[in-house]
Amino acid sequence: MRCYFPLSSASGSVPGVHVVGTRQGGTVRFPSGHLKDYIIQGQGIPKVGVRYLLFLWRGADAHELSYCIDTAYELGTDGKVYVLDFVKPYTEYEGVKQADVFPAPVM
Repeated sequence: MRCYFPLSSASGSVPGVHVVGTRQGGTVRFPSGHLKDYIIQGQGIPKVGVRYLLFLWRGADAHELSYCIDTAYELGTDGKVYVLDFVKPYTEYEGVKQADVFPAPVM
């Protein structure tokens, strides 16, 4: 992922730096060619090429640029926010205009 708008200066990240964001789940391809998806109920998996506002956390022993994704909001091309995780309290911003959720423009 590329970090465009760090929310916390305590993280030490700067705009444009690459960080690793992980989340349990994904797809396994078996030798037979069969694909099996593994997901955590209520959690979505970010898609490549889509812009998100991510809420990340890092354990004390984690690599400095490696984070776990707590939750995420897709920044739709229509200017609205869409939740990635369909569990409360994260759904309260579903369909809301980005300008109404974020006080500063998201790059």
